Amino acid sequence: MKRPQIQRKTRDTILIITNGKRTEKNYFESLTSKYKTEFKIKVDDQNGECDKLVQYACGFNQTDYNQIWCVFDIDESFNEGHLINALKMARENNINIAYSNEDFELWLLYHLTAIVSPALERKRYIHEINEHLKHMGYKYKKSDSKLIREIFIPKIPEALHNAKTYCQKLEAEYQKEYGNDKFPIWKWKSSTTVYKLIEAMKLEEKDN
Repeated sequence: MKRPQIQRKTRDTILIITNGKRTEKNYFESLTSKYKTEFKIKVDDQNGECDKLVQYACGFNQTDYNQIWCVFDIDESFNEGHLINALKMARENNINIAYSNEDFELWLLYHLTAIVSPALERKRYIHEINEHLKHMGYKYKKSDSKLIREIFIPKIPEALHNAKTYCQKLEAEYQKEYGNDKFPIWKWKSSTTVYKLIEAMKLEEKDN
């Protein structure tokens, strides 16, 4: 007698967990204004250090999601003792990490330019963003969802190219110095892996 086939649930949702800044939530929720994707995008905004964020992510049932991502800033997380714990916990529990060193505004800056100085400190990110925006008649404000939709979201292809070009070159340099599995990402100034999350979404531009 032929066994009945079991209908398995398709995991079609990417869960993105950010750590308490409205800018990131606005950004990821605005993606569908211009792009389509085969996944549902769920954004969960939490307040806490990166290791607490990963710990929170571990509490979800992974069979309900195609992928789970934690998005956070490096900032002072290494010096404060949070980063290594977060990376170890994520690796052990199949949680993906999309970091920006030092701040998420770095990822936004890559939408506007391919050249970001490795010596640029986070307090200069917004200044640099505004230097580019002023020619378009805009000024950057955190949590400005209209600005995110109108300026940054359409420039995702540029951001992907700019960030990957710099970060993959940086990774190759550190591989030579530290080996394949000992990346001190807290030293990687002006680096971000948010592009990996964007690529995982498999975005396609909507037909006009």
